[in-house]
Amino acid sequence: MTKALLAFLFILLLVLPQIRGRFRGWDISNRFRGWDISKCIVYLSARSSSEKLKNDDSTRWFVESHSSAETGFPEGGELIGAIERVVFFLAFVLSAPIVIGFWLAFKMASKWAEWQHIVQVDKGKDISLDLRRELGNYLFTRFIVGTGVNLVLAMLFGGLFLLFS
Repeated sequence: MTKALLAFLFILLLVLPQIRGRFRGWDISNRFRGWDISKCIVYLSARSSSEKLKNDDSTRWFVESHSSAETGFPEGGELIGAIERVVFFLAFVLSAPIVIGFWLAFKMASKWAEWQHIVQVDKGKDISLDLRRELGNYLFTRFIVGTGVNLVLAMLFGGLFLLFS
């Protein structure tokens, strides 16, 4: 029972900073001041591309549509990241590396079609080849760095779990 409780605590620590909004009167977003280490690292890694894309009228729409919403709820990518950290953590703790391999293969396959469509954004839009490459770089950086950070965090928490259990 103690191991299950400890695992639940670590899972909660992996996903709680990503949850925004209110839960039973407790404003979680103010409690953590919006800090989510994976989100911060992804932002810093993609900042250069993001700034280039925001400064061009032909691609500003794209970056704004892929920025964090002010809705008070996590976006799809944030939820996937939280789920991914839990999957990686459980796979690490349960010594099931095949699950990590399956998840990475699934994630890559699902991203493949989007990648093809994003780099070849609507041919009717007047977007230069350099900006199309920048769009691809922006998305690829967010995708790879986010996945890497999630894997490292899950392994760190998994190691702590094994150390304390």
